[in-house]
Amino acid sequence: MRQWLWKDFLKNTEYLTHDYLWLHCLLSVVSVYVICTMLELLRYYFIERPIFSKIKGYKKVNV
Repeated sequence: MRQWLWKDFLKNTEYLTHDYLWLHCLLSVVSVYVICTMLELLRYYFIERPIFSKIKGYKKVNV
């Protein structure tokens, strides 16, 4: 995953000699963080909460 993300997809090694290395580094890290945070929130609201609310409701009925 690391090889694909940092070397193949973002092509970090191509920016080593460019003047915009700092900008590429900053935007790469921020974009990866934002995308991963959004995926985590989607997972939480659309998968985890519905499943745990059904489990919690199921336990209340059986008690």
